[in-house]
Amino acid sequence: MEHRAHPFWFQKYCPSHDNDGTPSCFSCERKEPWGARYTTLTDGRKLCLECLDHAIMDIHECQPLYLDMEKFCESLNIVVGQQVPLLLVGREGENRSLKDMIREPYKLVPGCKLTTFHILYGLPRLLTGLTLAHLMMRVWLLRLRGRRFLTQHVEGGICQVLAYMWLNTELMSGYGSTVASTSSSPLTLSSTSSRSEFERKLGEFLKCLIESDTSVYGDGFRAGYQSIEWTCINLYNRVNIPSYASKWNNLTNLILSCHHPF
Repeated sequence: MEHRAHPFWFQKYCPSHDNDGTPSCFSCERKEPWGARYTTLTDGRKLCLECLDHAIMDIHECQPLYLDMEKFCESLNIVVGQQVPLLLVGREGENRSLKDMIREPYKLVPGCKLTTFHILYGLPRLLTGLTLAHLMMRVWLLRLRGRRFLTQHVEGGICQVLAYMWLNTELMSGYGSTVASTSSSPLTLSSTSSRSEFERKLGEFLKCLIESDTSVYGDGFRAGYQSIEWTCINLYNRVNIPSYASKWNNLTNLILSCHHPF
Protein backbone atom coordinates (compact mmCIF):
# COMPACT_ATOMS: atom_id res chain seq x y z
CA MET A 1 0.00 0.00 0.00
CA GLU A 2 1.25 3.46 -0.90
CA HIS A 3 2.03 5.81 1.97
CA ARG A 4 3.06 9.40 2.29
CA ALA A 5 5.05 10.96 5.10
CA HIS A 6 5.34 14.48 6.47
CA PRO A 7 8.81 15.82 5.47
CA PHE A 8 9.63 16.85 9.04
CA TRP A 9 7.58 14.71 11.41
CA PHE A 10 7.78 11.58 9.20
CA GLN A 11 4.19 10.79 10.12
CA LYS A 12 3.04 8.15 7.62
CA TYR A 13 -0.48 8.23 6.22
CA CYS A 14 -2.53 7.01 3.29
CA PRO A 15 -2.60 9.50 0.35
CA SER A 16 -6.40 9.48 0.46
CA HIS A 17 -6.27 11.43 3.74
CA ASP A 18 -5.13 14.50 1.81
CA ASN A 19 -8.59 14.76 0.27
CA ASP A 20 -11.01 12.89 2.54
CA GLY A 21 -11.38 15.59 5.18
CA THR A 22 -8.90 14.16 7.69
CA PRO A 23 -7.98 17.14 9.92
CA SER A 24 -4.43 18.49 10.17
CA CYS A 25 -3.18 20.51 13.11
CA PHE A 26 -2.85 24.15 12.05
CA SER A 27 0.30 24.69 14.14
CA CYS A 28 2.35 21.54 13.48
CA GLU A 29 0.66 20.17 10.31
CA ARG A 30 0.40 16.63 11.68
CA LYS A 31 -2.72 14.75 10.62
CA GLU A 32 -5.25 13.57 13.17
CA PRO A 33 -4.38 9.92 13.96
CA TRP A 34 -6.91 7.14 14.24
CA GLY A 35 -8.65 7.15 17.61
CA ALA A 36 -7.65 10.73 18.49
CA ARG A 37 -9.69 13.91 18.39
CA TYR A 38 -8.21 17.30 17.57
CA THR A 39 -9.67 20.39 19.20
CA THR A 40 -11.68 22.70 16.94
CA LEU A 41 -11.28 26.43 17.60
CA THR A 42 -14.10 28.89 17.02
CA ASP A 43 -12.71 29.93 13.61
CA GLY A 44 -12.53 26.33 12.41
CA ARG A 45 -8.82 25.69 12.90
CA LYS A 46 -7.80 22.32 14.32
CA LEU A 47 -5.21 21.87 17.06
CA CYS A 48 -3.59 18.64 18.22
CA LEU A 49 -3.50 18.07 21.98
CA GLU A 50 0.24 18.78 22.19
CA CYS A 51 -0.07 22.16 20.48
CA LEU A 52 -3.17 22.94 22.52
CA ASP A 53 -1.20 22.28 25.69
CA HIS A 54 1.19 25.13 24.76
CA ALA A 55 -1.38 27.42 23.13
CA ILE A 56 -1.85 31.07 24.07
CA MET A 57 -5.60 31.58 24.16
CA ASP A 58 -6.07 35.13 25.47
CA ILE A 59 -4.34 38.48 25.80
CA HIS A 60 -3.44 37.91 29.47
CA GLU A 61 -1.44 34.81 28.59
CA CYS A 62 0.29 36.69 25.76
CA GLN A 63 1.30 39.82 27.68
CA PRO A 64 4.40 38.34 29.39
CA LEU A 65 5.64 37.10 26.01
CA TYR A 66 5.07 40.55 24.53
CA LEU A 67 7.12 42.19 27.29
CA ASP A 68 9.91 39.64 26.89
CA MET A 69 9.93 40.30 23.15
CA GLU A 70 10.28 44.05 23.72
CA LYS A 71 13.32 43.41 25.93
CA PHE A 72 14.80 41.05 23.35
CA CYS A 73 14.41 43.65 20.58
CA GLU A 74 15.78 46.45 22.73
CA SER A 75 18.87 44.34 23.46
CA LEU A 76 19.51 44.43 19.70
CA ASN A 77 18.94 48.21 19.52
CA ILE A 78 15.58 47.60 17.86
CA VAL A 79 13.48 50.11 19.76
CA VAL A 80 9.94 50.57 18.48
CA GLY A 81 9.43 53.66 20.64
CA GLN A 82 6.00 52.80 22.02
CA GLN A 83 4.01 49.73 22.88
CA VAL A 84 1.79 48.81 19.95
CA PRO A 85 -1.57 47.44 21.17
CA LEU A 86 -1.90 43.69 20.80
CA LEU A 87 -5.07 41.80 19.88
CA LEU A 88 -5.56 38.04 19.60
CA VAL A 89 -8.01 37.31 16.82
CA GLY A 90 -9.47 34.46 14.77
CA ARG A 91 -8.93 33.92 11.07
CA GLU A 92 -12.22 35.65 10.30
CA GLY A 93 -12.76 33.62 7.17
CA GLU A 94 -9.26 34.15 5.74
CA ASN A 95 -8.04 30.71 4.72
CA ARG A 96 -4.29 31.17 5.05
CA SER A 97 -1.93 28.29 5.68
CA LEU A 98 0.70 28.06 8.42
CA LYS A 99 3.46 28.85 5.89
CA ASP A 100 1.59 31.95 4.67
CA MET A 101 1.12 33.19 8.22
CA ILE A 102 4.79 32.72 9.18
CA ARG A 103 6.20 34.53 6.16
CA GLU A 104 3.63 37.36 6.28
CA PRO A 105 1.63 37.58 9.54
CA TYR A 106 -0.52 40.38 8.14
CA LYS A 107 -1.24 42.12 4.85
CA LEU A 108 0.33 45.58 4.96
CA VAL A 109 -1.51 48.18 2.88
CA PRO A 110 0.97 50.64 1.27
CA GLY A 111 0.80 54.06 2.89
CA CYS A 112 -1.04 52.84 6.00
CA LYS A 113 0.44 52.78 9.48
CA LEU A 114 0.42 49.61 11.53
CA THR A 115 -1.34 50.69 14.73
CA THR A 116 -2.29 47.31 16.25
CA PHE A 117 -0.74 43.84 16.26
CA HIS A 118 -3.29 41.22 15.21
CA ILE A 119 -2.10 37.71 16.05
CA LEU A 120 -4.08 34.50 15.80
CA TYR A 121 -5.20 33.14 19.14
CA GLY A 122 -4.63 29.49 19.98
CA LEU A 123 -1.09 29.28 18.61
CA PRO A 124 1.68 27.63 20.67
CA ARG A 125 3.93 30.06 22.51
CA LEU A 126 6.86 29.60 20.11
CA LEU A 127 4.70 30.24 17.06
CA THR A 128 3.09 33.26 18.73
CA GLY A 129 6.53 34.65 19.57
CA LEU A 130 7.77 34.02 16.04
CA THR A 131 4.87 36.05 14.68
CA LEU A 132 5.39 38.82 17.23
CA ALA A 133 9.11 39.12 16.45
CA HIS A 134 8.33 39.45 12.74
CA LEU A 135 5.73 42.16 13.42
CA MET A 136 7.96 44.17 15.75
CA MET A 137 10.72 44.22 13.15
CA ARG A 138 8.18 45.40 10.56
CA VAL A 139 7.18 48.32 12.77
CA TRP A 140 10.81 49.24 13.45
CA LEU A 141 11.62 49.24 9.74
CA LEU A 142 8.53 51.33 8.97
CA ARG A 143 9.71 53.97 11.44
CA LEU A 144 13.25 54.19 10.11
CA ARG A 145 13.76 57.47 8.34
CA GLY A 146 15.12 57.31 4.82
CA ARG A 147 14.72 53.54 4.52
CA ARG A 148 12.09 53.47 1.79
CA PHE A 149 14.57 51.74 -0.54
CA LEU A 150 13.86 48.39 1.15
CA THR A 151 12.29 45.97 -1.29
CA GLN A 152 9.78 43.29 -0.30
CA HIS A 153 12.59 40.75 -0.56
CA VAL A 154 14.87 42.68 1.81
CA GLU A 155 12.26 43.84 4.32
CA GLY A 156 10.55 40.46 4.57
CA GLY A 157 13.93 38.74 4.86
CA ILE A 158 15.08 40.99 7.70
CA CYS A 159 11.87 40.31 9.62
CA GLN A 160 12.35 36.57 9.19
CA VAL A 161 15.95 36.84 10.37
CA LEU A 162 14.88 38.43 13.65
CA ALA A 163 12.11 35.85 14.15
CA TYR A 164 14.59 33.03 13.47
CA MET A 165 17.14 34.48 15.88
CA TRP A 166 14.52 34.80 18.63
CA LEU A 167 13.46 31.20 18.07
CA ASN A 168 17.07 30.03 18.31
CA THR A 169 17.44 31.97 21.55
CA GLU A 170 14.35 30.38 23.06
CA LEU A 171 15.42 26.85 22.16
CA MET A 172 18.92 27.30 23.55
CA SER A 173 17.91 29.11 26.72
CA GLY A 174 15.32 26.42 27.41
CA TYR A 175 18.11 23.90 27.80
CA GLY A 176 20.49 26.04 29.83
CA SER A 177 22.87 26.82 26.99
CA THR A 178 26.24 28.14 28.10
CA VAL A 179 25.93 30.81 25.41
CA ALA A 180 23.55 32.65 27.73
CA SER A 181 25.84 32.57 30.74
CA THR A 182 27.29 36.09 30.44
CA SER A 183 25.38 39.05 31.81
CA SER A 184 26.19 41.16 28.73
CA SER A 185 24.49 38.76 26.34
CA PRO A 186 20.85 39.35 25.33
CA LEU A 187 20.46 35.59 25.23
CA THR A 188 19.62 35.64 28.93
CA LEU A 189 16.19 37.14 28.33
CA SER A 190 14.07 33.99 28.27
CA SER A 191 12.23 33.18 31.47
CA THR A 192 11.69 29.56 30.43
CA SER A 193 13.99 27.19 32.30
CA SER A 194 13.10 23.98 30.50
CA ARG A 195 11.07 22.79 27.55
CA SER A 196 9.12 19.67 26.81
CA GLU A 197 10.44 17.38 24.13
CA PHE A 198 7.47 18.24 21.91
CA GLU A 199 7.98 21.99 22.26
CA ARG A 200 11.64 21.60 21.35
CA LYS A 201 10.64 19.53 18.32
CA LEU A 202 8.00 22.10 17.35
CA GLY A 203 10.63 24.83 17.51
CA GLU A 204 12.88 22.86 15.16
CA PHE A 205 9.91 22.40 12.81
CA LEU A 206 9.25 26.16 12.74
CA LYS A 207 12.91 26.82 12.02
CA CYS A 208 12.73 24.34 9.16
CA LEU A 209 9.73 26.19 7.68
CA ILE A 210 11.67 29.45 7.63
CA GLU A 211 14.82 27.86 6.24
CA SER A 212 13.03 26.00 3.44
CA ASP A 213 10.58 28.75 2.44
CA THR A 214 10.61 29.04 -1.37
CA SER A 215 8.86 32.43 -1.52
CA VAL A 216 10.52 35.85 -1.84
CA TYR A 217 10.59 36.00 1.98
CA GLY A 218 12.59 32.78 2.13
CA ASP A 219 15.10 34.13 -0.37
CA GLY A 220 15.39 37.31 1.66
CA PHE A 221 15.87 35.38 4.89
CA ARG A 222 18.67 33.21 3.51
CA ALA A 223 20.48 36.22 2.03
CA GLY A 224 20.11 38.24 5.22
CA TYR A 225 21.17 35.46 7.56
CA GLN A 226 24.20 34.70 5.42
CA SER A 227 25.19 38.38 5.57
CA ILE A 228 25.02 38.30 9.35
CA GLU A 229 27.06 35.10 9.49
CA TRP A 230 29.80 36.67 7.35
CA THR A 231 29.77 39.80 9.51
CA CYS A 232 30.23 37.66 12.61
CA ILE A 233 33.06 35.67 11.07
CA ASN A 234 34.91 38.87 10.18
CA LEU A 235 34.41 40.27 13.69
CA TYR A 236 35.61 37.02 15.21
CA ASN A 237 38.78 37.06 13.13
CA ARG A 238 39.51 40.68 14.01
CA VAL A 239 38.71 40.98 17.71
CA ASN A 240 38.47 37.34 18.82
CA ILE A 241 34.97 37.53 20.32
CA PRO A 242 32.41 34.72 20.13
CA SER A 243 30.85 34.89 16.67
CA TYR A 244 27.49 33.62 17.91
CA ALA A 245 27.11 36.35 20.51
CA SER A 246 28.25 39.07 18.09
CA LYS A 247 25.42 38.11 15.76
CA TRP A 248 22.86 39.56 18.13
CA ASN A 249 24.63 42.88 18.43
CA ASN A 250 25.25 43.52 14.73
CA LEU A 251 21.87 42.98 13.11
CA THR A 252 20.87 46.64 13.28
CA ASN A 253 24.38 47.81 12.37
CA LEU A 254 24.20 45.69 9.23
CA ILE A 255 20.85 47.22 8.24
CA LEU A 256 21.86 50.81 8.97
CA SER A 257 25.40 50.72 7.57
CA CYS A 258 24.49 50.26 3.91
CA HIS A 259 21.72 51.03 1.48
CA HIS A 260 21.37 47.40 0.41
CA PRO A 261 21.93 45.03 3.39
CA PHE A 262 21.89 42.02 1.06
